[in-house]
Amino acid sequence: MIRFFFIFCTFSFTTCLAHLDLPASLTYEKAAESNTHYDDFIPIKNSGDEPLNVKITHVDYLYNSQGETHFAELGTNARSNAAWMKLSHHFMTIPPHETTRLHFNVTIPDNRQLQGTYWSMFLIEPVVPPADIPEAKNSVGLQTVVRYGVQVITNVGEKGICSLKILNKNITRNESGQLFLLDVENSGSSLLEPGVSIDIFDQSGKLAGHFVGRKCRILPSCSIRYDIDITIIPAGKYKAVVILDGEEKGVFGAQYDLNIS
Repeated sequence: MIRFFFIFCTFSFTTCLAHLDLPASLTYEKAAESNTHYDDFIPIKNSGDEPLNVKITHVDYLYNSQGETHFAELGTNARSNAAWMKLSHHFMTIPPHETTRLHFNVTIPDNRQLQGTYWSMFLIEPVVPPADIPEAKNSVGLQTVVRYGVQVITNVGEKGICSLKILNKNITRNESGQLFLLDVENSGSSLLEPGVSIDIFDQSGKLAGHFVGRKCRILPSCSIRYDIDITIIPAGKYKAVVILDGEEKGVFGAQYDLNIS
């Protein structure tokens, strides 16, 4: 979910004028073969008491381990499925307390070279009129508009190339403790959801700690950051064995020397 805040000069107050509700899962993923098609829909609900105008924008997007998300024109991403898709609406008006379906159709080209994961995103947002501006001076108000990003992912053919690349590793401290940071890129052509574990051994080869991090979905050419709490490890020199477990899509590993101060 992406939030945008519009600030204007009024007396101090906050409004949220739209009542737009979407399903809890904002990812639509489907396996398909070349030269086939499938249909699906996104239910969009107006939970407010007035009719709601909704705008839908279709974009390509990428993200990285620095926390950046990039929205781009369709076709910018080499693994975009946007050209295969047709939308039922780019604008709709939903009556109060009703749900309207946004239908989309995906037609995969007849190209046997297509393998792996392709994706794009729908940005769904209410068209909110400007709030009434009171006459008070020298004050600030906040109008909040919520915009949803819905991923549409198509996995074509076999599992594609499964490959992970560790871009960077680092140990950092914050107020809660000591973290092992690991930036990982999906360097293959298939969506991966690896879990991460780290075994840290002291100079004698004895296991000093076993740590398990969360699973993260990583789209091809995108990267994420794992942060694993290793506060219990005291200062010293160690060896760390990192395992990225993609289950049936493969297991990837690396070994590092650590100097914890």
